[in-house]
Amino acid sequence: MPKLIDTNVMLAASAIHNDLSALVAVASPPDPSLREAVYQALRNFEESNEAIVLDDENLIRDEYERNMPFNQAMKSQEYGMLVLQKKLDGSELSPVTVDVDESTG
Repeated sequence: MPKLIDTNVMLAASAIHNDLSALVAVASPPDPSLREAVYQALRNFEESNEAIVLDDENLIRDEYERNMPFNQAMKSQEYGMLVLQKKLDGSELSPVTVDVDESTG
């Protein structure tokens, strides 16, 4: 079954994955044991053949990229972006159409 991965999951997993992550100070939850649990869940998803859900307008991907830019200190992408890339490379993608409510600002 395809999964929509919340940005906060990507941030928490990235923060625990590498000490040089730019997300260590900003990701929630701050508790390392909770971050480790989130990381393990995302790692299990990464290793599965389950598809990631992305919208056809790239709103989800844009949010991921805005919150997890290339990390110069690591000279690499944050872990969440690596998971996304692996899913895209493996054609494990489930596209959806999202109706945006323009009245919410």
